[in-house]
Amino acid sequence: MKILSVIVLLLLLSSPLGAISWSQGTVTKSAWHDLGGHQIEVDGIRYVFVQTARIKHDNGWHEVPDRVYLLTPKTRVRIQKEGFRIYALEIEGR
Repeated sequence: MKILSVIVLLLLLSSPLGAISWSQGTVTKSAWHDLGGHQIEVDGIRYVFVQTARIKHDNGWHEVPDRVYLLTPKTRVRIQKEGFRIYALEIEGR
């Protein structure tokens, strides 16, 4: 039974949720929308927003389509990401 508990714990710790990290950067290409969803380029790397992603602006969290127009080149942002998927984005400065 202890071995099973250890295996379950290891699986939980290695899940994708544990791999989500925050990083800072600068928008290098304005956000756009295509068949793949809402996308943005930060520090020359293209990312896609997951369907449940939110944008923090003016101390409030908003849905991506409502604030995507703010994501223009030279906007400083902080992104919570895993690979090339963004789960949350905070606008730090424009």
